[in-house]
Amino acid sequence: MIKAATISLSLSVFLAVPTAWSQAPATPAPAAVAADAPNSGEAIQEALRRQAAQISLRQTLDNARAAQARGDVQAAARLYSDAWNLVLQIGDVNLPEAADARAGVAVTHLQLAEAAQHRGDLRRADAEVAEVLRADPTNADAIAFKRANDKMLAEQFPKMPTPDVEARMAVVAAEHATNHPCSECQIAV
Repeated sequence: MIKAATISLSLSVFLAVPTAWSQAPATPAPAAVAADAPNSGEAIQEALRRQAAQISLRQTLDNARAAQARGDVQAAARLYSDAWNLVLQIGDVNLPEAADARAGVAVTHLQLAEAAQHRGDLRRADAEVAEVLRADPTNADAIAFKRANDKMLAEQFPKMPTPDVEARMAVVAAEHATNHPCSECQIAV
C-alpha cells in the first residue's frame, strides 16, 4: 500500500511539474508597470532625439561640404563645428559621419588659424586651433601649430593689449566717431 501511494504521489508530482513550467509568467502588478513606464518613455524620447540629431548631422555635413566647395571657409568651419557638436550630442564618435565632421573641423579651422596668424591675430589663431583640438586632440598638425602660435604669443605678450583693452578700444573708437565732428580724424580699429 505504501508503495502504491508513493508511486501515485510521484506520478502526480511528475505530471504537475511540466504543467507549472508551461504556465505563462505572472503579470507584474500595475504599480510595477506604472513605475517602468516613465523609463521606457524616456528611452523612446532619447532614441528619437538621437535619430533626429543624426539626420540633422547628415544635413549639416552636406551644407558644410557645399560651403567648402564654393570657397566659403568661414561658413564651412562653423558648419563643421556644428556637426561635431551634433556628434557629441548623439554620443557615438565612431560614426562615419563623426570622422567626416572631425576631418572637416581640422581642415577648415586650421586654414582659418593660419590666416589669422598671418595677419597677426594670434589670439584668433589660438581659438581656431583650440577648436581643431577639441574635435581631434591627437591632430599632429594642430599640435605643432599650437606650439608655434603659443611661442609667438609669449614673444608678443609685452607688446599686445589684453582682450579687455582691445574691447575698450572698439568702444572708444565708436564714441569718438559719434562725438567728434571731424571726419578726417577717425580712429581705425
